[in-house]
Amino acid sequence: MKGDLLQRTPPIASHRLAAFVAALAAICLAGCSAESAAAADAQAEPDAGTDTVTGTDTGTVTDTGTVTDTGTDTVTVTGTDTVTDTITGTDTVTDPDTVTDPDTATAPNIDATESPDTTPGPQLLTPGPAVTAIVTTLNAKPWAFAAPVGGDVVAVSDGKGEVKLLGPLALQVTPIKGKLDAPRLALSLADTVYLADAKGLRAVVDDALVDSPLTPLLGGPVDRALVVGSDLWLIAGGNLWRHHAGQLASVTAPGLQTKGAFLAWGGDLDGGPALWVGHKSGLHALRVVKGKVKSWHVVADRPVEEVHADGQGVIRALSQGQILRREGPGLWTTLEMTDAPTAMYGAPGVDGLWLLGKALWRLEAGSVHPVQGVPKVVQWRCDGQGRLLGHSDTGVVRLQTTPPPPVQKISWKGHIKPIFSASCALCHGADGVVTKLHTPAAWKKNIDNILYKTGSGAMPLAPYDPLTPAELALIAGWKADGFLE
Repeated sequence: MKGDLLQRTPPIASHRLAAFVAALAAICLAGCSAESAAAADAQAEPDAGTDTVTGTDTGTVTDTGTVTDTGTDTVTVTGTDTVTDTITGTDTVTDPDTVTDPDTATAPNIDATESPDTTPGPQLLTPGPAVTAIVTTLNAKPWAFAAPVGGDVVAVSDGKGEVKLLGPLALQVTPIKGKLDAPRLALSLADTVYLADAKGLRAVVDDALVDSPLTPLLGGPVDRALVVGSDLWLIAGGNLWRHHAGQLASVTAPGLQTKGAFLAWGGDLDGGPALWVGHKSGLHALRVVKGKVKSWHVVADRPVEEVHADGQGVIRALSQGQILRREGPGLWTTLEMTDAPTAMYGAPGVDGLWLLGKALWRLEAGSVHPVQGVPKVVQWRCDGQGRLLGHSDTGVVRLQTTPPPPVQKISWKGHIKPIFSASCALCHGADGVVTKLHTPAAWKKNIDNILYKTGSGAMPLAPYDPLTPAELALIAGWKADGFLE
């Protein structure tokens, strides 16, 4: 039935055109557009979704010296006056004004709270037991695009640009009039669905696509978006934008590179939560205090490929296969995995992360767990509840996992000896002709060489298969746990 999905499935609702005009006048700049089309690998790419975020920062952790704070930067804000839209295409836009924030020069210097100490690192994440993927097929048809909108609603598009909304109930599919050109992003804002493609931003009104006036104002497609309370932060047209109280402002800071950047909100910086911007030259933190924007270049001289803030205010940044974790002012540590992640997925303000290397991992409660039974998809995204959403030529699936069991210490008898017996004993057993590794003492003596050769794929030799990422993680975890027998 026409309109059923919009009427029955929050946050998507059917709107009369007049109501939409009023809503758009209030939020006409609250839009999102293009998501980076480059995949992290053949299976997935980092998610670029939009979510509402709240949270506070707690906890402590030892700083490993991977984070460099370069102090307080001057921030330039370019303001844009309120835009009105008649929906018919006759938009009235006032000329933008340029202002320099007078308070940025007096922003507090945070060297004392964010500068690293000399604690050695990094720390190796100890793997826990495997968890099993719970896969739900939302639609069995092939789709070229699938993205979470809000709640359990998903926007999909085929190779011809046809658009549909999948509701939470089986067979609840709403066709949308109009076509998208290379769709990139979907979100829900003020009970209205927005879709973005290569040409701009569209709103879904009465089951049809309606053009938005936002794209020409932003100077290009939107790559990232994050809703924080009544504010909307955007990466668009090569700039960082903030929409607040009906006005749009371009925000710049020394060293801030917005192309391909990622956004997160949370933590505690200078007495409150901050916007974290990860980019190819590091990690910036921005705060808005009494209408003034202040900036800190917290991590410098290394790329940040993704950033996430969980419900406890912990900041995690993915950088060159390592995870930089911040649990409070100046409290940083660097984490590593034997299966170095190339992508990280998480819902803003939601605890738990997904890490993708050669395998998919679930990071929860300080431990990583290999995920078994993961289907192959073209691209993963994370919805607002922290579940993965993927699409392929076989359909659209949603993935979550069984709860991780209690973490056990890794031992020789319970974990490492079975790996040795299955993959190493033929050559390295008690009667082997090469280095004998049939005892825990022999493994302990040669552990670094074992980790190097198995991790590089040099060992084991045929007819054995290479060790799996989970097996490699167990060996590294056994070392980290103290070589328990």
